[in-house]
Amino acid sequence: MTQEELNQWITALESGEYRQGQGIVYNPRDDTSCPLGVLMILREKRLGAVEFFINYYPLDVPISIRQDIASLNDDYPVDNYQRVIQYLRREDIQSQITA
Repeated sequence: MTQEELNQWITALESGEYRQGQGIVYNPRDDTSCPLGVLMILREKRLGAVEFFINYYPLDVPISIRQDIASLNDDYPVDNYQRVIQYLRREDIQSQITA
């Protein structure tokens, strides 16, 4: 992932355009997404493809980062992605994601 894509992901999470969901990447019944689901939606819009939804997870994000994001999203009350945004803004995390 490029730094530009990471910045777009953070911006999307902050935008209020996406409703935070828990326990599932994307729930079409109530149009909610986990943070990784938002990333996949952004990629789908950019690429016009659905391959990221087929894989269920953005595989270029290290598994430890995906697990942390899932835990921050699912193990606490809904907070409009604030815990995940703070996590993604950390320099040590950004260096792992954009490596």
